Amino acid sequence: MQVKRVFNSRVLNGGGLIHRERLEISGEYIRYERYSWFKHNSHSITIALKNIIAMEIFPRVHGVNVILKTNERTISCRGLTRKRANEIKRLIENKA
Repeated sequence: MQVKRVFNSRVLNGGGLIHRERLEISGEYIRYERYSWFKHNSHSITIALKNIIAMEIFPRVHGVNVILKTNERTISCRGLTRKRANEIKRLIENKA
């Protein structure tokens, strides 16, 4: 799986201070990873682009939250800029 684009959350945009979040978008898959530097562990989910049925962008005070929905689960990535959220949306619409 070749990584095409990586999006990291930032504390200045409303991301978590202890839990860092990252979205990796490749040609066929999206990988969501949540890393805790306090506990030194990570949790990751990989889903196919064709399984995404909806994407929502919620603006917040300092940034935006991106919510990706599939039939089985919902993934929420917070602490992104509006520019990066729009780029994620463009990549998903072009590949799916």
